[in-house]
Amino acid sequence: MKEKTTLYELLGVRPHATATEVRTAYRLALEALEAQRASLGKQEFDDQFQLLRVAYSTLSDSISRAGYDAALEAAAKAASALATAG
Repeated sequence: MKEKTTLYELLGVRPHATATEVRTAYRLALEALEAQRASLGKQEFDDQFQLLRVAYSTLSDSISRAGYDAALEAAAKAASALATAG
């Protein structure tokens, strides 16, 4: 299975999701993670929980989100340039 590569994918929202959609997706992801707690090791649970917190804190703050989006765009352009050159 493909790993989630962006914070948007981690929360299961589209890049232009509203603040309400981000918040709802975060809450649902936390509930799903909590339901898996018994089957996960402590470290794996903690790691996934921390990733969800980072995703939410980044995408729920407009300044952080704008910076994150700019970084995603720059990475996509760099990957495209490498593919074209290679």
